[in-house]
Amino acid sequence: MLNINRALLGSVALAALIHLTGCLGDHPDDLPGAVNNPNPELSLADSSVAVFDPADSQMTYSVRVAFSRAAPQAGSVTYRTVSGSALPDRDYQQVESTVNFATGDRSVSLPVELINDSGRSSEREFSVELTRASNASLSEQVSQQVVITSSDVASERPSLTIPSQLSWTAPTSGTVNFSVVMPLSEPVASEASIEIRTIDGSARQGIHFDSITGEQCNDGICTIGAGRTELEFLVPLRGQLGGDPRQFTLQFLNARGIQLPANREVEATLNYANDGDVPSLNVPSSLTLRMPTVERSPLSYPVVLTFSAPLSEPATLALRTVDNTAFAGTHYVELQAIGDDAIEIAAGTREVELAIELLHDTSLAEGLNFELQLVSSTGIALGEQRSIEINIANSNLTAGSAPTLTLPSDLVYHEPQETRDYMMLAPLSESMPADGSVHVTLVEQTARDGIDFNAYSETIELPRFATELQIPLTLLNNPAPTDAQTFRVELSQANGVNLPSDRSFEVTIEDAARPAPFPRLQLTPDLIRVAPPQGNAGEQTITLYFDLSDNLAADGSVFVRTRAGTANPDVDYRTIGETISVAAGDFLLAVEVDLLNNGTEETREFELVFSNPQGLSLPESRSVTVQLAPVGVQSLPSVNVPEVAVTVFVPSRPDATERMIVLPFSDFAPLRGVLTVASQDRTAEEGVDYTFSDTEFEFLTGAREVIIRFDVATTATASSFEILLLNATNASLPSAAEARVINVNIVP
Repeated sequence: MLNINRALLGSVALAALIHLTGCLGDHPDDLPGAVNNPNPELSLADSSVAVFDPADSQMTYSVRVAFSRAAPQAGSVTYRTVSGSALPDRDYQQVESTVNFATGDRSVSLPVELINDSGRSSEREFSVELTRASNASLSEQVSQQVVITSSDVASERPSLTIPSQLSWTAPTSGTVNFSVVMPLSEPVASEASIEIRTIDGSARQGIHFDSITGEQCNDGICTIGAGRTELEFLVPLRGQLGGDPRQFTLQFLNARGIQLPANREVEATLNYANDGDVPSLNVPSSLTLRMPTVERSPLSYPVVLTFSAPLSEPATLALRTVDNTAFAGTHYVELQAIGDDAIEIAAGTREVELAIELLHDTSLAEGLNFELQLVSSTGIALGEQRSIEINIANSNLTAGSAPTLTLPSDLVYHEPQETRDYMMLAPLSESMPADGSVHVTLVEQTARDGIDFNAYSETIELPRFATELQIPLTLLNNPAPTDAQTFRVELSQANGVNLPSDRSFEVTIEDAARPAPFPRLQLTPDLIRVAPPQGNAGEQTITLYFDLSDNLAADGSVFVRTRAGTANPDVDYRTIGETISVAAGDFLLAVEVDLLNNGTEETREFELVFSNPQGLSLPESRSVTVQLAPVGVQSLPSVNVPEVAVTVFVPSRPDATERMIVLPFSDFAPLRGVLTVASQDRTAEEGVDYTFSDTEFEFLTGAREVIIRFDVATTATASSFEILLLNATNASLPSAAEARVINVNIVP
């Protein structure tokens, strides 16, 4: 019996042991730090830059330790500082310390106290080193150089613009290098560099893409040569036929000689096409470019043609110029890119940029044109439209000459959900010297009057000082699903203005069921003449406004930079090189330009060049000329503010509550502008006695006044309030704060 009990106890104990083993856990190889659940490998970046605000005496700087994988268990890492041109107790506090990390951590920060030495006139550097770790191993990269500088030094570095997202269509087979170009705010003074890392997502390195490469890239470090204005690198994508999109992240680190934005990561999406999908080239029927002045001949204009989708394979495009009324060698520089000289286009690109060079002809008295023919292509589908008429706008204007009207390239609108009004813009080569007019007719094609749009035939006035023809358009909602519908806009019977040889353009309406195209930025007028600051004025800021064809559905942006001409940067104007944002719902892009007084009476000019659109599209011609003309151009006007109280009466009807205050200008406005106001209650209460539905009031080029609009309630009693003039673009307000206040009395 005893033996039986012992045997029984042994069996029970064995069963209990087996049961406990199953409950307690994992196989030994799966435990933290074991072969199937290894500890992370820790590494540092090669270098980083610590930027001091000159007003700060010290700061805590964090050095990031990257983990190769999430930590399966808690651990620690020990680090120390090592001097270089930066010294302990002068530039930083010597440290040798240990920092703990927790289970699941993917990185840890090492704090270092930095000291702002007032005697530092240039960058200084020291290093942070990892010396040992628990529950982790150290990689080969255990030392990071930290460069100490100040914000006034850093601000002199060009800044890099990183897009909010990238998207490519991968090749169907093989591996293809996709080109990425990111603009800098200005040329780098000396060679710069940046580290670019990839972070796996649903797309994985070695399976869907490979590490960054390029002529100027090695082991993820890309250099930017002195004088360059762009960062260029290649992303190798591996081929796949069809499939769902995949994503990975590009991370930008350790910049030397350039500034990085706050957001230093961009998500890249890989799309997979079906076999045979070839992007098509979007080709306008015509473009108009301005003949350069004699001082700037020849002048190269950037003309950009877009693709229907990013190229999944390298492509070529053969093209040539053909004389018409304009002749090569006299009016333009011949372009023959055919055969072996065809333009090579890298995979991943969404557009191809052409340089069209125009020459000055002093004897030219009218506009001319030549043709740009698209001969052949590989990797790109060419449609029926294979030529572009290039119109040359005459710039040899004399007294009594009429401006020339430039028609837009074919426009595309998205069918609205309900009836909606738009404005199509056609720029003038010069502002109107006197009142004029143009007859405009909207003609049915596949789009039908009263169903898709409202057709009309009427004369549109061009008032004196106008810089563009505004063509109204009303689109209707057609509930029936349709393909894209088109109609034509035809111009005739011009008075006081010259029309181009092709006097019509086409408008396409995409069905509401189809994805909406990005709103197009309308770079009109393409020549903006302004008076630079003169006399005792040293610097003056103007704001140039450009319309979008529609409100943005989501936040968007575009990169804008200046290109020198006969006007010189930091002599005639401040250099621009920045990404300008447009908020969702907005329909205007505002570009601030700082003009300088160089004391000369010569006319000078420079360009604004637009690129890298996000959430909006750009026209084919992407530059606008800003001409500084000290003589013959109106200076910015002053706003005349009433010195006595303005009286407004309480309305007797609820449909007549709007009241207006007209503020006259000292002269006409040479530029479009905006007056911003705020209200301040006295005995009247906003929202009860009066209401401002808007606090920004626009005035157009040629305006002699700006109008402030507000509503007065029918129940308002005798009371008063103040309107504060906060600021004005392209107009001058009184310098004294008390002179910017309008007293308003409400009288029953």
